[in-house]
Amino acid sequence: MTRQYLTRTSNPAIYCEKTSLVKLPGEVVSGIDEIGAHYTALFSMNISMTITTEVVKVVQAENFILATTNWKLEGIDPEGEAGSTMKIANRVFRRNKDGKWLLLIDNPFGPELVTNKGI
Repeated sequence: MTRQYLTRTSNPAIYCEKTSLVKLPGEVVSGIDEIGAHYTALFSMNISMTITTEVVKVVQAENFILATTNWKLEGIDPEGEAGSTMKIANRVFRRNKDGKWLLLIDNPFGPELVTNKGI
């Protein structure tokens, strides 16, 4: 199983130009600029955090991949309170003309959207 880590230096260049990110159930941002602004705001909150991702299942159809992952966020807020959350994510990747896989749809809330009537 592959583990990936999201850090303050993570680059939105892994996203397609016309990409969408579910920030919260019911709240979607589109495009690299909006996604970059989302992560800039997230990391400017001065919260010490670690996000680990574990790939559970990958299904490929031609130039698309649906990846299901488990992810966990652990952190300490500015007041020193520790906390964590675990979620299941669904992500759709598209292979570009150069053969590089780019993130087209990033849904870190996965099936939670269905149960919460999200998007």
